[in-house]
Amino acid sequence: PGSAPPSDITLIDHLDTIYIRDILQRGSHVILAGDFNVHHAMWLGSSKTTPAGEALEELCATYSLSQHVTHPTRGENTLDLILSTFYDPVDTSVLAPLGRSDYAVVVADFRGTTPN
Repeated sequence: PGSAPPSDITLIDHLDTIYIRDILQRGSHVILAGDFNVHHAMWLGSSKTTPAGEALEELCATYSLSQHVTHPTRGENTLDLILSTFYDPVDTSVLAPLGRSDYAVVVADFRGTTPN
């Protein structure tokens, strides 16, 4: 109870070892967006912190990734995240869900932002 399946943490580890490290070593910038479905009380304002939430927050701290979504995207939870190597402010909007979805639509505008 309250623990993430090993596959969630494995995916976060893959992001670290396979993608992010390689991209940053080439001098490129990173933008990751999606339904990460993690919970972290202090970082994301969730009611609880899960192992996957801890792992993702640690990954972001390690690579200086900013989390740009500031409003809940499903109920009271911020599950859909936009992570990047760009400093705030990134202009983000959380819009009403499309169709029958119960997830909000998240839009980000990176114009005028500065890379970390």
